[in-house]
Amino acid sequence: MKSSSVVIKARDTLALAAAPTNFYQFERDMKSFKNELEKRIQYLENIKPKDVKAVFRSDLEAEPLMVILKTFLQQDSAWFASHQDYLSSFMGALVAVEPFEMCCEFLDDGEKETVRTLVNKIENSQNIKKRFTDIAEI
Repeated sequence: MKSSSVVIKARDTLALAAAPTNFYQFERDMKSFKNELEKRIQYLENIKPKDVKAVFRSDLEAEPLMVILKTFLQQDSAWFASHQDYLSSFMGALVAVEPFEMCCEFLDDGEKETVRTLVNKIENSQNIKKRFTDIAEI
């Protein structure tokens, strides 16, 4: 039993050490972090916006997309405030990959609501940051 926990820890350490280079690696690693929100967000933060195209260039399915969006949605407002630039760049890069539009065509109503919720949360976070910036300039 102890050896399996050592193997899992080693696998997680390896997966969290660097960003994935393709969709297969991304999907495999995210499944291994299924019930571990902190590891999922850390893993996503490893993916730089400039690398999103390489990871999702040929594949993007509804389930992994929802895992990404829901992982972001589960973060608190302090995370959104401190990761606003990253999140905007990451999502901008994700929307620009070729399979994104096709993936969105097959989203059900609940999944589309998840997309809208994240977009609204990002917009609210940006508006709050702008208000604080405006106040600081007074």
